[in-house]
Amino acid sequence: MRNPNRTASKRRREAKGDTSNKYDALVIYNSANGSTTEYAKMIAEALDCDIVPYSRKYIAYASLYRNVIFGTWIRAGELVNLQLLKKNSGNFDLGSKNLIIYGTGIAPVDDPSYQTFVKDRNSVSDMYFLPGKFDPKKVSKTAKASLGAMQETMYSQYSDTVENVMRERFKNGYDGISKDAIIPILEDVISTANE
Repeated sequence: MRNPNRTASKRRREAKGDTSNKYDALVIYNSANGSTTEYAKMIAEALDCDIVPYSRKYIAYASLYRNVIFGTWIRAGELVNLQLLKKNSGNFDLGSKNLIIYGTGIAPVDDPSYQTFVKDRNSVSDMYFLPGKFDPKKVSKTAKASLGAMQETMYSQYSDTVENVMRERFKNGYDGISKDAIIPILEDVISTANE
């Protein structure tokens, strides 16, 4: 993490002609099996910006940046740990920031019914859906039992198409990670540079 004193850091960068973090962006990521982390690293590298794992220790850094990119995984339609960020929105002055949210998962991310369900469930009007990954061989016995118990409840919330795709991906595994998936997020941040 670079110096959190953004004003001093920005002045030093400008004096040296340093263009690092020229988009004044921070990526905060919350990951369960690595998909969100992979995307967070791709985004941070492409924008040459700061990146921190999601934790109470680091989340307050959101108040120091113009662009805050929050990435998390989607569990049964829930954007995991988004609520803590939302509850502290006033503390972090998120209303004045360009808050970008992305969620990773194994559901077919381009399915409109799935997107609407996730947005409604989390009370977000705009977000990016990125294809994640899942390896059934790497799931612990405890997580497998929990996932098995949760799946039937989870599937009842989705269309038959989404349910069938998810069942197949849970059974056989899935890796949809793609650098192209972050392009709209990068464009969103870059578009604020001229504002």
